[in-house]
Amino acid sequence: MFLTDAATAFRTFLFIVAVGALGVAFAGQENVQRLTIVADEWCPYNCDPTSERPGYIVELATAVFADAGYQVQYITEPWSRAIVDTESGEFDGLIGGGRTEVPNFVFPEVEQGVARHALFTLTDTTWIYSGPESLEGVSLGVIASYSYGTFNERYILPQLAAGNPHIQVVGGDKGLELNLRKLAEGRIQSVAEDSHVFWWRSLDSPDDKLKYREAGVLDYEKVYIAFSPANKHSAELARVLSNGTMALRRSGELQKILARYGMHDWINGRVEQSKSD
Repeated sequence: MFLTDAATAFRTFLFIVAVGALGVAFAGQENVQRLTIVADEWCPYNCDPTSERPGYIVELATAVFADAGYQVQYITEPWSRAIVDTESGEFDGLIGGGRTEVPNFVFPEVEQGVARHALFTLTDTTWIYSGPESLEGVSLGVIASYSYGTFNERYILPQLAAGNPHIQVVGGDKGLELNLRKLAEGRIQSVAEDSHVFWWRSLDSPDDKLKYREAGVLDYEKVYIAFSPANKHSAELARVLSNGTMALRRSGELQKILARYGMHDWINGRVEQSKSD
């Protein structure tokens, strides 16, 4: 009888331990918070959410915030809408935002990259961008709400306000593809885009290097995950991201992430040439 009671008691003890462990596991899951970041596809910064390579900023954020107890959810939508939806608090963070682009957002101290905004044309043209005056009479394709560093404020918006018919603005989540189609059809003569983003296409379309040429640099711009001004936790999220970005750099993990996209740490490149930050 004693042995039977002891065995029963032991089994009861194991059951209690198992239930307790399960409860801890569920509690841990409940403590994991969801962090939603959004943008239009801007690969290699942020790519197809279903891809094995969703973008280096997405991978950076996932690594940083996992350590802080967050599960990162990345979704895509047109850039103009992404700005509005993040500003309202529907989403937590905007991927690739610049300080002049969304000045009322909450920014980390440390950037998540440096964009190199440039103009591109077909290879059978010889036109070179040498400043705003060189754009006179040149039709230019741009994407709605993109800052292009400070070029949007310095040139695009004033020209649109003045009724310049040569500035053509497209929206949607496939703005670059639409602009390239217009370029091929002769409807525009030049396209504005980040050079990393533009040439990323050549990985899937090697002929792009034969079709297009860079015609000049517009601006350099530090880019961030910019957090919603409507979220009371944004300042803390920005702090976590700053510290986490630096920690990944020190450990070498940042370069490992960047290497998956054929890139190098921007801090060793031309970050000092950023004019808009």
